[in-house]
Amino acid sequence: LITAFSTGCKDPDELGLSVLPESDQISMGDTVLSVTTRTVREDSLRSDELSAQLIGSYVDPYFGKSNADCFTEVLLLGTPNFSTVDSADSLVLRLLYKGYYGDTNSTQIIHVHRLSQSMTADSTYFTSTGFTYDPSEIGSLQFQPRPGTRVVIDSDTIAPQLRIPLDLSLANSLLALGGSDTLQSNTSWRAYFNGLHFSVDDALSQGCISYFDLFNSRMTLYYHDTASVAKNYSWVMTGAKSTRFTHDYTGYPVGNHLQDSTYADTLSCIQSMSGVKTRIDIPGLNGLVGTGKIINKAELKITLSDGSASVYPSPSGLLLVAIG
Repeated sequence: LITAFSTGCKDPDELGLSVLPESDQISMGDTVLSVTTRTVREDSLRSDELSAQLIGSYVDPYFGKSNADCFTEVLLLGTPNFSTVDSADSLVLRLLYKGYYGDTNSTQIIHVHRLSQSMTADSTYFTSTGFTYDPSEIGSLQFQPRPGTRVVIDSDTIAPQLRIPLDLSLANSLLALGGSDTLQSNTSWRAYFNGLHFSVDDALSQGCISYFDLFNSRMTLYYHDTASVAKNYSWVMTGAKSTRFTHDYTGYPVGNHLQDSTYADTLSCIQSMSGVKTRIDIPGLNGLVGTGKIINKAELKITLSDGSASVYPSPSGLLLVAIG
């Protein structure tokens, strides 16, 4: 048995060939099929169940300008015990980084606005969905994304985060709610405070999209009580949230792909953030039906264009689906 097993494993392709009639033996070979591709717009995708929210702007020499802004509820974490004579020190948003895409040396300005339209956690939102907000910003910050740099606050070293100071007038107005029904439940709080909108200025060159973990981010009010004891209270962003994506391909090569259905190019394009995708047609595929051929393996080989991943890296994975 050992001898037979060892001998049989040396060349498994020949196992049993001496038993089959020559007319029944399977011949092996390769079939190469031509492929045609076309760059098309991606549909709007669901954005209310993302593990990270995206904020930023970048410009790609082939794809043009892409922006991401987001909307989120800000909810009570327990009932705050404010007194109308407490003194506000500051109100700070801390957004925890979860990653990035682009050039982290790009300087950006993030803007924070208060929503004037409510959100609900049981609603479905898409990457094309937007919400109205008060045009008067309540906070802004010029920054360079630092998703890998831990932050030192006093003597504590904490996770990488973006800390945005908000208007002191808003901090005082929140303190003034002490003892009111507004702070007794999230139902009454939502009626008073719909949430926040985050956006950055359009990138002029390169740029960056930052990923934030809003589930663990906070809006924190720092204040002193009547006995001059330093205190703080945090709101959470565990409620409804959504990210919106916008793209401007005007004047860029991808725009030519999309505007002219007969546009011929040796390149096909794929972009995330509900950008563009590639439709692949294999005209000769149906010709294999009825030929009696058994397909042992099929491969679609995709090659990156030289230099296309120098600043903006290629995606870690691609999804191939059949068109019904």
